[in-house]
Amino acid sequence: MDGVDLWLCGHEHIELSESVTTPDGSKTYVSESGHYLNSVGLIDLNCTMDEDGSVHVDYEKTSVDYEEAQNYPKDASVTAVLDTIKAENETALNRVIGTSPVELDGVWEHIRIGQTNLGNVITDAYLLATGADIAFENAGGIRASIAAGTVTYGDVINVSPYGNYVVTKKLTGTQIKEMLETSLTIQKNCIVANDSGEWDAWPNDSGSYLQVGGIIVRFDPAQPAGERVLSVQKDGQELNDTKEYTVAVNNYLAGSDSYPQLANAAEIGEYSCCEELLIQFFEQGSDAVTASATKQNMIQTTKETVKPEQPEAVKTEQESGTKTSVKSPKTADSNELFCWMILLLLSGGAGSICLVQGNKR
Repeated sequence: MDGVDLWLCGHEHIELSESVTTPDGSKTYVSESGHYLNSVGLIDLNCTMDEDGSVHVDYEKTSVDYEEAQNYPKDASVTAVLDTIKAENETALNRVIGTSPVELDGVWEHIRIGQTNLGNVITDAYLLATGADIAFENAGGIRASIAAGTVTYGDVINVSPYGNYVVTKKLTGTQIKEMLETSLTIQKNCIVANDSGEWDAWPNDSGSYLQVGGIIVRFDPAQPAGERVLSVQKDGQELNDTKEYTVAVNNYLAGSDSYPQLANAAEIGEYSCCEELLIQFFEQGSDAVTASATKQNMIQTTKETVKPEQPEAVKTEQESGTKTSVKSPKTADSNELFCWMILLLLSGGAGSICLVQGNKR
């Protein structure tokens, strides 16, 4: 991009001090100063102007170690402003919004390699606020854990600091399964990275792994990509591939490159900020938190243990609620009834009572 003299970067956790050439042939300076305030970059810009009005900028960067910076004398006027802001923030951040009987796990690695109870709570909060069928939260949208006990507004802000808001979209059962397949591929790569112990091994899309709510997913990671999702149930019923379901997500995930099914769908609803919806969930009480935290929404299994859904034609009258003209297969009950019929022939009326009892079993 032309016309920018200085780029201040972040998020990549690197030290960077570099001049680069822009499309029009001019120079611009790019700087990043590590991570977690271990160092602070001080940049001096020395600007000169030619007779023709062209401006030239020279850059001088000094990296200051955090510990050394603590020895700098404080500016009284700046300190006064900061103290006022801190006091106002403390009042808001310490406001109690509920309790949690258990620690809610938002550890960076944990939420990228599997479902956690905090993922359950967040997605259930979205479901509560929107009435959607299904909710997803990207792992990268969860930034902290919540300790057991009193939960404050500050705790919730730590979990969800971005100010994202929740939207709803319509997706078919097939599209939802495609998203879950993508998420399982990301999970697999994250598990490999976690097991390696190498930070650089984590995939760039690790934060796109999905925490899920509103459905129960059975999956087999040993199966080929595209075949890992074995079953997706909503309220005990398999998702219908062609039926549309309402899905709630944060607005960042709604446009994710990882999930074109979601990004290309139109928004049908817009709701409050993620942290506000999470606060509303905690305000229900600790029982609601416990119920959510103990759910098992993602169940790892094997393909052999997941039985295909019973065909409609062979469902019993009790299961389906309607009669069917298709004959049911023979069962042990059929043989037992046959025996009672023989007794009927041999012993007269007494046998008829036995037959009635056999039929009512």
